[in-house]
Amino acid sequence: MIEKKDYGKWSLRCGIGSIVAPFLFLLLFIVLRVTRLMYSLGNLIIFGLLLGLLLGFLGIVLYSISSEKKKWALILSILGIILDVLLILNIFIKSAA
Repeated sequence: MIEKKDYGKWSLRCGIGSIVAPFLFLLLFIVLRVTRLMYSLGNLIIFGLLLGLLLGFLGIVLYSISSEKKKWALILSILGIILDVLLILNIFIKSAA
């Protein structure tokens, strides 16, 4: 028999990671705000936080609705994580400059 790839575990893990990561990102935002390094990047961070949450949520919803959509759920969840990582890197680059 040919085994079918199961994207379920990874899409669920990445979806949860994509939802948890923005909260860690928000914690970093609060620390940088207190140290006054973040006044110019406020809107970008809020937008990234909301978009990362949305992608992670959509990934989990797709995972739970349809077994055929697990591959797309994984892709959406990974995009949410990538977005969060890019925003964190952007903060460190701009705060170091």
